[in-house]
Amino acid sequence: MAILRPAILLSVIILFAGTGSQVVSGDFHAPARMSVIVAQPSATAGTGESADMVESFLGLMGNLRQGQEFTFINAALPGQALGPARAGESEFRVFRDDVVASLTTSEGGLRSDVAGAIAESYNLLDSAAAAPGSTVYVIGGETAGADLSAWAASSEPVADLLRENGWIVVGLSLPSATAEMRGFLRQVSERSGGESFELSVPAGLARLTEKTLRDQAKGSLGEVGTGELASGDVLTYQFGIAPGTSDATLLFFKESPKGSLRLSDPSGAETSSGDRTTSSVTETPHVVIWRLTDPVPGQWSVEVRGIDGVVSAWDYSSNKYTPVFDSFDAVPLDQPSILIASVSDGQGKVTLDGVQLTASIVTPDGTTLFHALNDEGRLGDSVAGDGFYSATISPVAVEGTHLVDLELAWPEFGHTVSAQSSFSARPFPSIELTTIQTEGFRTGERSRVATLLVNVEGQPYAIATGDLTAALASNDQQAGVVEIVPQRLLDQGRAWMFDVFFTPTAEALGTVVFRLNMDYAGTPYSHTSDFMVLSSMLPSPPFEPVVQAAAPVLPPPAPPVQAEPSSGFPMGLLAPLIAMAALLAAAVVYWMTRTKPYGYLYDDRNERVADFGALKRRPIMSLLFRSAVRGKELGVPGLEGVWFRFSGKRIGLRSQRATPTVRVNNQPLVGQTTIHDRTYIGTHGRLFTFLLSPMSLQLDPSAGDD
Repeated sequence: MAILRPAILLSVIILFAGTGSQVVSGDFHAPARMSVIVAQPSATAGTGESADMVESFLGLMGNLRQGQEFTFINAALPGQALGPARAGESEFRVFRDDVVASLTTSEGGLRSDVAGAIAESYNLLDSAAAAPGSTVYVIGGETAGADLSAWAASSEPVADLLRENGWIVVGLSLPSATAEMRGFLRQVSERSGGESFELSVPAGLARLTEKTLRDQAKGSLGEVGTGELASGDVLTYQFGIAPGTSDATLLFFKESPKGSLRLSDPSGAETSSGDRTTSSVTETPHVVIWRLTDPVPGQWSVEVRGIDGVVSAWDYSSNKYTPVFDSFDAVPLDQPSILIASVSDGQGKVTLDGVQLTASIVTPDGTTLFHALNDEGRLGDSVAGDGFYSATISPVAVEGTHLVDLELAWPEFGHTVSAQSSFSARPFPSIELTTIQTEGFRTGERSRVATLLVNVEGQPYAIATGDLTAALASNDQQAGVVEIVPQRLLDQGRAWMFDVFFTPTAEALGTVVFRLNMDYAGTPYSHTSDFMVLSSMLPSPPFEPVVQAAAPVLPPPAPPVQAEPSSGFPMGLLAPLIAMAALLAAAVVYWMTRTKPYGYLYDDRNERVADFGALKRRPIMSLLFRSAVRGKELGVPGLEGVWFRFSGKRIGLRSQRATPTVRVNNQPLVGQTTIHDRTYIGTHGRLFTFLLSPMSLQLDPSAGDD
């Protein structure tokens, strides 16, 4: 008989499925999720504790799955289903009482058939065309007289059919459940794609609540606190409710069916369970649920009395404010990018006070990066207080999809709201600049000075010629004309290789950069090339270096004076004094032979920004570093990380930073190099010229003939 039962059950299911598919309804209704509860009366008849736990479970589901229909099947009477009843409505309280009564007052002698009740659950879901995500809750306890092996064999094909439709079984074991019953519930749940839980306080109920909230996309459960009380103890919990909270739910899981809870708002006024305009409460033996509608923001408190045992407080809430990721879907690889986000109230962007917005980025290789966004007009944010939170992030090095988790937090209330998004990092077009000529130009004469190659990861990429422009910054507004000419035009006026021509109109010194502005990968994109220096200035007159003064010649030391033995002078003290005097004299000679700094530094407007010979320095720096000047001493932004070293006619420039931030004659400064008269030094978009003599002398070559 045990062998025939699975076949009979499966035939019944197929028969119901076949006949159900022939029914055509004139009124179409979108499928909705449903829940079916299966329980065996023998599991609750012997103990009030199990019945209390079933009642607590029903009260919990009535709040977590509001708006969803529930049906109950008594495993001893599978053909007499109760319901359906819609959670959240007044009828659900009657349904809850009827379920408990059905389990505790069933006629004796009836044997439970949990497998048959699960099959009947499938038929109910199928006839109602329930939506995927519908659930069959199977509650199990004691196993006296139960044939668990037959139940398991009969339930396997039904579990497979449930899984095919997107319906799952959730096994719930009561405190009285045996190990065999827990094993059966776990087996049938996992086969359908579901999970099994223990109905225990507080861990089991909290875990079940978290899973249900996750399935309903209602957020996550947060723990307020857990404590153990004696009957005379009083326990107070405090929790924060953030601005914008439209609905807050407090859950209390307690071991004792007894006890009372009092809820107070931030002003200290007690919230009554009868005040239905602001709150509602569901009380069961082991679960108390308090729902607050449009609660006042601030610190609320709950006072717990008369409970003997563990009590645990949890909360979850719905907030009308949501962080929104406003950045583009794609960002360029190996280039800095800006993350932009805002906050929406469901109707549009809003500006909030006292909040923090954080973005955690998970790269394709699993690395997690955290970035704090701000609306203060700094660190990548362009306008303070405009409601857009921004941050500049380092160049993205890993190609692929990056997951973004935005978290909006109210630190004062300990409340957070999160949202998920993503962006992709991929190579974007860049400009490869090859310099041909940078000086020796004649006024009015057109010269080819460079070539430009637009490419993506080394592969040529054709662009519209109007997307590429040049910008010339010079000490003379009429310095000249820069032209970008495509070497070869493709279709629709596009090209990828260009020649750059320069026609000077005056003697001047300037820098040129090339900018690419276009749409790429659905994103407005801008890229700037390296700069190049163009000089059409006449050569300077020969520089006569300053002759360094010869080192002073010290007279030979006088022969030591021989003291008379009878004088009694301590000769042992004379030798150290002579040695110290010699060392001091050598130090003075060394210091005097060091080259004193000389030369001048001019900006691109021919304005002097530094005179090394007249530089006011701290005495200790002049003493220790007579022949060297730190860039920081010049007060010129961008040169803080370099040293100028003077040794006779040789002048060295050394960088102390691992990443080049200074360019010398259009080449990155790595380590140390030698500079000369008319050396160009660029940093952070600014250009300077090092001269050995003042510019006024160089601009008037005839001054020395007078």
